[in-house]
Amino acid sequence: MVVVDTDFFSSLFKISELNLILKLLNIDKIIIPSTVYEELKDANFFNDKCARKIAKEEGLKVLSIPSFLADCKRKNILSNEKLKQIIKDLKEKDYYEFSEEVESLLLA
Repeated sequence: MVVVDTDFFSSLFKISELNLILKLLNIDKIIIPSTVYEELKDANFFNDKCARKIAKEEGLKVLSIPSFLADCKRKNILSNEKLKQIIKDLKEKDYYEFSEEVESLLLA
C-alpha cells in the first residue's frame, strides 16, 4: 500500500506529474485517503513533519519530493531534461524550494 501525503500529492498534481508515482512504484492506481482529500478540498494542510514522524514510527517508507525525484532518475523514469523541467515547474507553480545542494545533486 502507498500513502501519499497532501503536500506531496498536491505538488505533483499542480504540475500534472501524478503519473510518476504510478511509474516509480509500478502500480496502476492511487488511493487517496479521505483525510488527504479533505485537506486538498479545504486547503487546510497539517504539519508534514509530524506526519512523516508518525509514518516512520509505523515502519512506513517516507519519501520527500527530492528523494522521490532522485529515485525516478535512478530508475530512468526521468531524463535530466525532464527533471530540470519538473524542478522549474515545482518552483513556479507550487513555490517549492530546493536548496542549491539538493538541486545540484538531482541534476548531477
